[in-house]
Amino acid sequence: MKQKKIFLPLIFWLLVFVLFWIKGESFLDPDFGWHWKMGELILSKGIPKTDPFSYTMPSFPFVDHEWLTNVVIYQLDRVAGWLGLVFFFVIIGLLSLVVAGSGFRGKSHLRIFKLSLFVLGVGAILPFFGVRPQVLSWFFLALWLKVILNDKLFEKYFLFLPIFMLIWANLHGSFAVGIFCLGLVLGAKFWQKKKLAGKEIFCLIFCLGATFVNPYGARLWGEVWQQISDANLRFRIAEWQPSFFKPIFPYLFFVSLGFFIYVFRRKIALEKIFLFLFFLIQSLLSLRHVPLFVIVALPICLESLECLYQRVVRIKYGLKRWRKAAWGMFFLCFLVAGVEAFFVLREEKIFTEGNYYPMAAVLFLRQNLPEGNLFSSYNWGGYLIWKLPEKKVFIDGRMPSWRWKVDLPGESNNAMEDYVKMLEDKEKLAEILDKYQISKVLWFNEKREKEGWLGKILARFFGQQKERLVMGEFLEERGWKKEYQDEVAVVWGRED
Repeated sequence: MKQKKIFLPLIFWLLVFVLFWIKGESFLDPDFGWHWKMGELILSKGIPKTDPFSYTMPSFPFVDHEWLTNVVIYQLDRVAGWLGLVFFFVIIGLLSLVVAGSGFRGKSHLRIFKLSLFVLGVGAILPFFGVRPQVLSWFFLALWLKVILNDKLFEKYFLFLPIFMLIWANLHGSFAVGIFCLGLVLGAKFWQKKKLAGKEIFCLIFCLGATFVNPYGARLWGEVWQQISDANLRFRIAEWQPSFFKPIFPYLFFVSLGFFIYVFRRKIALEKIFLFLFFLIQSLLSLRHVPLFVIVALPICLESLECLYQRVVRIKYGLKRWRKAAWGMFFLCFLVAGVEAFFVLREEKIFTEGNYYPMAAVLFLRQNLPEGNLFSSYNWGGYLIWKLPEKKVFIDGRMPSWRWKVDLPGESNNAMEDYVKMLEDKEKLAEILDKYQISKVLWFNEKREKEGWLGKILARFFGQQKERLVMGEFLEERGWKKEYQDEVAVVWGRED
């Protein structure tokens, strides 16, 4: 019996490992290139004070809130290669779920329900998984909540929390979520007890102070606020869009389990209910926060199911019905998560380097470097920084929220705003091409998109189909010539 208890979880986690591996190995994140290049730059020249990669905002005081993660990515890739990177992030992703769902050992009546929630969790975060810095934030949030929500663990480890926060603040901007969670938990305790222990207050102060120990000081918080306050992100970048733009059914299943949290709200700690509601709202407002909601919701949903069990066992035949309900939920969760995984893996095969990124076109450009600047899609900015470092980019994934009121000749105050306008207005496009002396345009192959399936998938994932419908026609009208074309990309050159 013991062998069976050990064997089945091992099989489950092995399957999850394989699933994460397939997703991580096949999908190349659009921002991976600039993360890799930034890690190389930091190790060779130090942390840059201004933007090193764009010609539109080279004087902008760029804050790399992931600088340490970028160094790790670069070094891991050099030592272990792409497969080593994938392995590292797969393990981090698995540990995020394991840590979030731990704490219910020995409760056999919850075993199937726990497995069901793990299955849902895998299905919900799979669309967001890859070699991406934000995966680290899932793991750090899971560990953070495990300590601050458990009085015994907090008592034991509160002295280490500022050190933990110092590391987190240099790895990813999601550290601000950790500070907010700690403040919310302590606020809920104060609301109930009308007082806080001195160590709790000092812990919050020192954790907050630790976030300022970074290469940018207080500017790191400015970068976090800049992204939080940018409402345009939710309509221009697909991953920041509200979750109803791209329904993820395992996530919606998790949301529905909030019903049990409501029913047993008097038996669940107030701070946990606050956390559930806060991250639920954030996940509804932005797809990017769905994995964070899953990390928060998983243990709270398990606790609500424990409360349900205590009520059910007092009912005649309740235990028998409980077991049937547990298996019914498992098969339903397996079906929902399985369907989601099928479509995710089918779509992500499109976003491999060979299928989506302009590999061959970049080789052509390296052999025929333009004297002027190169203009390309936002979606390819990070890839070009990585694979074509000889030329700076117009825009990439770091820049959607960059804006300032400094007027510098030959530079932009808001590159994303210029990018959006030039793809909607031909006159604006012509003006910007001249302003930045752009002599080459690297763009999507419109013929391939007109075949249908790829364009629809790209529109679903990136939400930027409109930009690809105007560029070719405009350039041809203005006398630009095709210098290179393959199934993925087209290079247009300006006539002298």
